Amino acid sequence: MKYVLILVLSLFSTGAFAQHENEHHATDHGEAHSEHKEFKHSIAVMLGHSHIDEGRNTEGDPEWITVASFAVDYNYHFNHKWSVGLHNDILLETFVIERYFNVGLEEEFLEREYPIASVAVVGYRVFPFLIASAGFGGEFAPGENFAMIRIGVEAGFHLKDPSWELVTGINYDARIDAYDIWNLTAGVAKRF
Repeated sequence: MKYVLILVLSLFSTGAFAQHENEHHATDHGEAHSEHKEFKHSIAVMLGHSHIDEGRNTEGDPEWITVASFAVDYNYHFNHKWSVGLHNDILLETFVIERYFNVGLEEEFLEREYPIASVAVVGYRVFPFLIASAGFGGEFAPGENFAMIRIGVEAGFHLKDPSWELVTGINYDARIDAYDIWNLTAGVAKRF
């Protein structure tokens, strides 16, 4: 676990050095012109691992479980600092959790079959490469749906073509009256 956190922090700090300032060149009229185009929209496709503390193994004993996930995120950037988006994840397994609001009371186990989460988020660019976000949404699966709250950070590293970037992120999701998850994700985003 500590190695994963060290890796994530290393990626974030590396991004600070990987970013470059906009290059300027003179136009025919002698004015400075930026080669960097402003992109208002982005769509990211990411793979990840979701970590669940309230998991249970086949015998019903407590177990920290890790579930593969797939995410598709859309963001609209109002300006360089602020954005809104719709972030969608699917956990690619069926698993059993103990609902945390029942701790100390009668145990209640809940099977989650390929749950899908959809969250409306607001993002704020803290550094040129790092966006902090928070939002509210829901998790949907057979049996029962849950409202959820998400907080997270995402780092983007521009590729040679500035309309493409590598993205990595970490999110903490609280499923209200159910269980919590934290996600590590990595993927690619297309900006347009």
